[in-house]
Amino acid sequence: MKDPTHDHTSLIEVYTVGFQVSSAAKTFLTSCATDAAHYYDATTEVALQAAFRDIALKIAALRLTN
Repeated sequence: MKDPTHDHTSLIEVYTVGFQVSSAAKTFLTSCATDAAHYYDATTEVALQAAFRDIALKIAALRLTN
């Protein structure tokens, strides 16, 4: 979960993916992600594949810096 004592604009991004999860699990996973845009709610196999594909594309676009 997020630590309120640390700056959330840090270099770490957390993605979470829920697959056919309950409302409580969605809330938990959303709170674990960097922000709501970093949580993926997949209800089908196709949506699950799309979520991981989207995350992979975003990670591939990252540039490592000092």
